[in-house]
Amino acid sequence: MTNRPSDLEAPPRVARYTGAILLFVVLLAALMLFGMLAEDVAEGEHIFFDEPVLHWLRGLSNGPLDLAMKAVTWLGSVWTVVPLLALALWWLRRERYASLYLLLANAGAALLNVAAKHGFARIRPTYWEPMVHETSYSFPSGHAMETMALVASLWLVRRHGVHRGFLVLGVVYVVLVGVSRMYLGVHYPSDVLAGWCAAFCWCQGLAMAMRQMHR
Repeated sequence: MTNRPSDLEAPPRVARYTGAILLFVVLLAALMLFGMLAEDVAEGEHIFFDEPVLHWLRGLSNGPLDLAMKAVTWLGSVWTVVPLLALALWWLRRERYASLYLLLANAGAALLNVAAKHGFARIRPTYWEPMVHETSYSFPSGHAMETMALVASLWLVRRHGVHRGFLVLGVVYVVLVGVSRMYLGVHYPSDVLAGWCAAFCWCQGLAMAMRQMHR
């Protein structure tokens, strides 16, 4: 087992304190947003921005864009996410600590998504016939959670050693997959936002817990 330090280990004191406030604000905002969305969904309330955003995206629909969004949504499916995760695990094969984190972060996000879907049991949008067929519940979006968990967990283990361009690419990937789920009519915007928030908080929380155990 290699002892090469990973970005999951506690950073130097100066870096730890300078980033603590920003991390707290981001985590708090994500937790609060998820909590508000989850409360509205649990109470069966309509979220004010869901319908307008879906109808706006519907108005953009055309043949070439439909095909492009179907391709993008496939890039966020298990058929793409799992191979990408496997590739990342192979890349970090000599770093068991980081590999364990990646595996737990992504597997945990998938399990949390299944549990949340069945817990909230939100029916998918029915404003029009969706462009792809889905049979599971809607809240939160699995594609949003899985892609966010993949990108967030990779960033957390290598945020000091990865070119900024890869982070930008990861953000674009997550956003486009989320938009594609709304465009295709299988998720409300609140499903996607909740998926992003839940996955980010889970990955960051797990990283913090593992840092404490690794000390």
